[in-house]
Amino acid sequence: MPRGRPRFTLADILLIVILSGLSLGFLRWLGRSGQGEGILLPILLFELAFLAWFLAWRTVRGRRRARPCEECGRPFVPGRGKATSTRCPQCRTRSLFPQQVRREQARALRAIPGVLLLLMVVLGFLLSEPVETHFGDHSWVALPLVALGAVVVFFGVTIAVALVIALVRNRLLGCEGYAFAMARRSCGKPGEVSRSGPLVAWSSDPPTPLPMLGEQLEVARRRFESLLGEPVEVRLPIRILCFGRRSAFVAYHKNMIPNLWNLDGLYLNRPIRTITRTTEASPCRLSEPERTARTLFGFALLDELKGFIPPPWLQQGLGNLLAGGGDRGELDRLSRKMVVALARGTALGPDDLFDRSPRKVVTLAKGWYDHPTYVRFAQFNAQSWSVVEYLGGVAAPEDRRARFRAFLKDMGPKDDQEQVFERHFGHGFGPLLDGWRAWVEGRGIGEYGPTPPDIRDALLERLIPTITDRDAKVMDRILAVRDMGRAGYVFGAAALIALLGDGDEVLKPEAIWSLEAISGLPWGDDADRWAAWWQGFPEEVLVPDDPPEPRGGPLIGGSA
Repeated sequence: MPRGRPRFTLADILLIVILSGLSLGFLRWLGRSGQGEGILLPILLFELAFLAWFLAWRTVRGRRRARPCEECGRPFVPGRGKATSTRCPQCRTRSLFPQQVRREQARALRAIPGVLLLLMVVLGFLLSEPVETHFGDHSWVALPLVALGAVVVFFGVTIAVALVIALVRNRLLGCEGYAFAMARRSCGKPGEVSRSGPLVAWSSDPPTPLPMLGEQLEVARRRFESLLGEPVEVRLPIRILCFGRRSAFVAYHKNMIPNLWNLDGLYLNRPIRTITRTTEASPCRLSEPERTARTLFGFALLDELKGFIPPPWLQQGLGNLLAGGGDRGELDRLSRKMVVALARGTALGPDDLFDRSPRKVVTLAKGWYDHPTYVRFAQFNAQSWSVVEYLGGVAAPEDRRARFRAFLKDMGPKDDQEQVFERHFGHGFGPLLDGWRAWVEGRGIGEYGPTPPDIRDALLERLIPTITDRDAKVMDRILAVRDMGRAGYVFGAAALIALLGDGDEVLKPEAIWSLEAISGLPWGDDADRWAAWWQGFPEEVLVPDDPPEPRGGPLIGGSA
């Protein structure tokens, strides 16, 4: 058989026969609809039937046409006009500039009115005879309205079907067997299941991460116990899915948050508490698996304590507080981010910080391709952590910690959180942020400490080469720049300073944000000031104890 000739199977023939039967049935109904039969119910039933046929056809033909992505290995179906494409849409998007992504999204939105109009015209043509029979001389008024109603019903049915599928899938995820089967499909490996106490872990690759995860859960539990001032026990099970490849982690969550390339782990509290994580070292991420595990376990511990989804600022802040454990270096790096946010006027107010719903936070996370959206998301996470450190961190006065402890225990699922807070602190969220600002300004930018060896190696071997490689995917370069700012280590900042004079207008705002987050200084694109700042560091700050052989020249030394 020639290579380009389409191949048909028994399933294809069966679907074609079904489509022919549906079409003939629809035409017969149109011929008899003038005899007093109702219109809306048959239209609804035919729409459901044609929608089911279309989904079945796409599934059957799509599986046959799918090809593996050359980058992530996941099967995908090339779109029309892209038969030679070797990358899936997710990997292709990472190669586009943010402006190109926005243009493609805008183009898709502009096509929607045309599709709706075309569908109205087609339905109006098909329904013209029964509408004329029912409405007589007024059919010229009724026909557009009936066609519009049919379009609304069609999309309503489509949305309803999608919601039902999502609800059923979410319900099935509560079943351990279904969740593990979905994980196996995402990575193409059988994996291994291990159990220890409340932890049930599935891992795509050996060895099992359960010992490390159990240790980090115990660390987070002890810190939570210290904060609450009472024993904390983990009674409810926690399911953990560990993917050796980041692409499998992204594929598992593709129906919830697309393109999860900027996260190493995720916590879901429904239908059963589940942690998903990836262990692959990304060229654009500083992986800290132990800290990530403590953060996610912090979410789970808070969820078990309260029994409901807490406000996002409290969840993010408490998770990071338990992960950091009062480490001075981490608190100094966090303080620098807040100092520069206050200087820039980008610190969040009470409404943006405390009243942001989980849905709005997810919307911010989905918009990480856009620089301003990512900056707001990063500010929300960091400021939530900083505020919780102010309220209940190791450096907080005992009286404030006791009040925060009481607020944490007292808040119920339907309570107004500000009223509960005011009951324990004597003021609302506005004065809270006033006190927090004074605390941040009093701490200042802290000390620039040395970079841990594992972070230094990751910067030298993965992130800095990605940033300086002009042939790398543009979003990988952007993510690497952002992650240097998120981590806040001084080591390697010369690579960011070099971007200021590189003429790349896409990476320049990313480099400015990262430099300001690392330094705590609002100097914008003043490359000379940044170069002088970099040259002023002593060698012991840039190079940790017992370093390996220097690599990268000026990225290690004291000059740019």
